[in-house]
Amino acid sequence: MKLACYDPRVGVLLFLDIDGCLRRESAPSYKLERHLVENLERFVAELETDGPVEIVITSTWKTAFSLDEIRSHFPPSLRLKIIGATPSFPAADGSRYEEIRTYLRLNGMERKNWLAIDDDPFGFPPNPENLLLVDPEVGFMVRSGTQ
Repeated sequence: MKLACYDPRVGVLLFLDIDGCLRRESAPSYKLERHLVENLERFVAELETDGPVEIVITSTWKTAFSLDEIRSHFPPSLRLKIIGATPSFPAADGSRYEEIRTYLRLNGMERKNWLAIDDDPFGFPPNPENLLLVDPEVGFMVRSGTQ
């Protein structure tokens, strides 16, 4: 997958939602589904052919678990790439998109390539080019390098 205005010298940040992406709505709470995590591993490996990939958690899991606890749910290949989590805003005060923009600004990463993987389009502006929208009934699927 090629991102708009992608510069491989700076790699890419994946802003990752978990529920609906790595755990379908019908699956048990707080348990990742192996096949969906494996899909993410393949996707990350594909992105890494163009440059380094780092992962930032945007999921509401960040309010229930520490970052180390979240990492423990992932295989080592992904665990090491999780570098942080976006700040949490009350629903009335912001959106997932604003959390991402704030994370980028606070960490001096405004020029970094980024892609959000999420199942909720309402947290983003209309037709965002940096959103890979996931069907929460299916979870994260990779088809020939695209969602």
